[in-house]
Amino acid sequence: MLIDEMLTLTCSFGYFGILEATLDYIESEMAKRGVTQELIEETRALPETQMLKDMQNILSKGGDLEYRDPDGATPVSSASAFSFLILSPTFRGNI
Repeated sequence: MLIDEMLTLTCSFGYFGILEATLDYIESEMAKRGVTQELIEETRALPETQMLKDMQNILSKGGDLEYRDPDGATPVSSASAFSFLILSPTFRGNI
């Protein structure tokens, strides 16, 4: 939008009116592109999901979840640092 249009809308509808109009526009554009709340949540969970798969793979090969990388980090400490909550119950008995 042009600045003049924004000023006109702000004067006509006030700040909250323009905010609501903006959110409506964003939601309609997301819907046009097939972006759902479920897709957003799945996308946000990708790093945690991948780390879970990696750690399950380490365990399935008899690996140690307490091994340290060159920086001293372990897979468990990395998951904890990122607050990856789905990992906790999965590995509670393996560390």
